[in-house]
Amino acid sequence: NDLPSQSGFQSVSCRALGCFCMETESEEATGFAAAITKKPKPFSLNITNAKSSEALLRILAAQNDWSIIIQAYTQPKPPPAHAPSVYMERYRAGLKPLPPPKGNIVWTVAPEALEHALIGRRGDQRISHVPGMHGLCCKVPFSLLSQAHGLDFFPESWIVEPGAKPEPAALSALRGSGTLILKPNDGTQGDGIFLVRSAAELDRLLTRQTQSVVLQRYIAKPMLLPAADGGGGFKFDLRIYALVLRCDPPQFFLCRDGLVRVCSESYTHPSKEGGGTRTSRHLTNYSINKMEAGFEHNTDPSEGAYGTKRSLQPVLEFMQAHAGAGSGSSGDAEADENEDAAEEGGTTTSRGRRGFSAEGTWEQIRSLVGRTLNAMASQLSGSGEEVDGINGNDLWAPPREGSALWVNVTTGWDDPSWGDWRSKCFHLLGIDVMLDERGRAHLLEVNCNPSLGVDAVYTTEGPYAQEPPPPPPSMADLVAQAVPLMKGKGVKVCKCRSHHRPHMHHPCPIDLAVKHSCVGGALSIVARDIAAHKVGEEPSMLSLCEGTSYEWIGDVGAASQPAVRGSPEPKPVGSASAGEESGE
Repeated sequence: NDLPSQSGFQSVSCRALGCFCMETESEEATGFAAAITKKPKPFSLNITNAKSSEALLRILAAQNDWSIIIQAYTQPKPPPAHAPSVYMERYRAGLKPLPPPKGNIVWTVAPEALEHALIGRRGDQRISHVPGMHGLCCKVPFSLLSQAHGLDFFPESWIVEPGAKPEPAALSALRGSGTLILKPNDGTQGDGIFLVRSAAELDRLLTRQTQSVVLQRYIAKPMLLPAADGGGGFKFDLRIYALVLRCDPPQFFLCRDGLVRVCSESYTHPSKEGGGTRTSRHLTNYSINKMEAGFEHNTDPSEGAYGTKRSLQPVLEFMQAHAGAGSGSSGDAEADENEDAAEEGGTTTSRGRRGFSAEGTWEQIRSLVGRTLNAMASQLSGSGEEVDGINGNDLWAPPREGSALWVNVTTGWDDPSWGDWRSKCFHLLGIDVMLDERGRAHLLEVNCNPSLGVDAVYTTEGPYAQEPPPPPPSMADLVAQAVPLMKGKGVKVCKCRSHHRPHMHHPCPIDLAVKHSCVGGALSIVARDIAAHKVGEEPSMLSLCEGTSYEWIGDVGAASQPAVRGSPEPKPVGSASAGEESGE
């Protein structure tokens, strides 16, 4: 993935992934080489607080001759006199000492680790997390943001505070569409998600809520992927990865590699289900579907026809090549509307993906991501008009009953000790998109911490126990590198909470291929930017992403966008069907 080494930037084809890793020095490198020829030092990556991302980051560092830094905490001692005041406050409170983080890039996940990196950052050191992004990605703030910025591809939503009654408009929508979806403000991985089909059911669920929730229309007629045997179709969504290089000035990149998460049970319209709702028919979360008997492991990243988890581009190519085998769009909005009226309440597996275009779908996604990131960056950087109901302090350190998050955070929003965080913090986001039966892209949510784990669980007992199948030859080397980094090193039986049955953790070739490309490409862009600024140059956005799986989308979303070629005209804000929780 064209990452820097001691001698500059490298660019040779990696057979396993079709990306760029090492051997031939690029022309862009020559402009930066002077900064490192005098006293070469390996580029360094601090993974002290990387958590589940550690295995992937270790693989990338080893492939590109990067040094890995893990800082161990020592016994408490007074911080130096020149240290920011927050260090002394932590010392007096008896908290662990936090030495300034080392490394060119500091990878963080938890809020306290981010604060530590912010107040200890030096020079052009970069941090892998933008302050406030965690709060902004929560359901309530993001719903407010989407409405204020007119993101018409986001579902019509209503916010309900604890103990309050839903708005009449929400109840009217429930009577009209028959199904809403309820999401807790800070829920992840499908926790606390409910499909609501009656006012009585809604009242019962709201009385149990201790935090704000969002009610949304449910996309009851999604595009479906056909079953291998030609039977019922399966609901799916797209996990799109996007890099925010900096918020001010806004600089965004979109990764062409992504994931497709597929439900493990064939889809049934909610109105046709009995008293209960099978979440594995409606929610695509890996954390839910891996527990089901119908979960299907796919070991070939180039295969788009089967598997509960697949690579994005092969699936788009499969859908285009097999137009007519499932559901989708004719490209004729009026005809589709007429058919919608005739088929209300039904599924769409018998209808063809007439005219489905992989390129047209990607253009929709590109526009959706660009507009979304511009709205988010303007809110976080303060460059745009502040949205009512969203403020920096709530995004940075919101009070959370019963939560250990933020308890040791001592600085307020945009504290002077953070320095120039708007240009020194980057963020890799997971953006979940669903296609409806007419091929229109709907934004489900933006994930602040998309899963970067690369393991799959294989049960060792029970009727569905299986051994990890061998990977395709193109992935064998990468899988071999990942095996020693798995829990139990890929051979020991585990009884952790990843699965209710005894199981083994083994590298997932789909996750490895996609996330290796996404994270490797993102690190390449950040590293190039650091190298350029080190010698006083301002690199072009195209040169930063050249040779990676990313494309620059800074020209998308700054202003209102026209309708995408081959798609229906967008409806007013709030008229689009709703999406559902899809975090891994």
